[in-house]
Amino acid sequence: MNNRFFATLLALNMALAALPATATAGGRDIPGNEVTAPSDTENPDDTENPDDTEKPDDTEKPDDTEKPAPLPFTDVAADAWYHDEVQYVYEKGMMRGDGSPSRFNPNGTTTRGMIVTILYRLEGEPKAAPSTFDDVESGKWYADAAAWAAANGIVNGVGGNKFQPEGTITRQDFATILHRYAGFKGLDVAQRANLSSYADAGQVDAYALEAMQWAVKEGLIAGSYGLLDPAGSATRAQSAAILARFCERDA
Repeated sequence: MNNRFFATLLALNMALAALPATATAGGRDIPGNEVTAPSDTENPDDTENPDDTEKPDDTEKPDDTEKPAPLPFTDVAADAWYHDEVQYVYEKGMMRGDGSPSRFNPNGTTTRGMIVTILYRLEGEPKAAPSTFDDVESGKWYADAAAWAAANGIVNGVGGNKFQPEGTITRQDFATILHRYAGFKGLDVAQRANLSSYADAGQVDAYALEAMQWAVKEGLIAGSYGLLDPAGSATRAQSAAILARFCERDA
């Protein structure tokens, strides 16, 4: 019996000795269960930033938001109250430089010939019969404009068959001419403002009263320091502002 026991024990020891070693220095390794991340856990291609997430072309700033070209006038500051109005009339071809392409002369006066010429340009400079005013010479830069304006009832002259083309235009005469031009265009000219809040309202001449009431109502003339200054001259800056407001109102 003892011989059988020792034989069995010897066989068991030999079987254990034949098994491979599994222990390694520093810890226990489990064969076949590597901890390396499997390939399907890597960032797959379909998680990359797709092309359709790129900024599309239509988000670029459109051309129509570009700022207008700077004015050529060195005497019109970018922060001047009349800058945008001068920009408007210049781009529309209504007013140009005064004596020089780089000089607008905002504080200079505006003549009667200038105003009718501006309105004449707005109409595309139609052909007109010769002027009948005694003081409008044929060939003058304002001659066709004065003739056109008179033929369409926009100006009547200053009396004595004279137009006074190179005379400074007053604010009430400017309003009168513009009021008649609006009527010529078929625009509504029936609006009237109460001028009693202006201290010098009584100084408006009778022929210009309705035109001044209309111009104030339409926001074309606002007055200054509670005064309309109807007999005062209209500067080139003021003229640009009035014309720009008129055109934008009926755009």
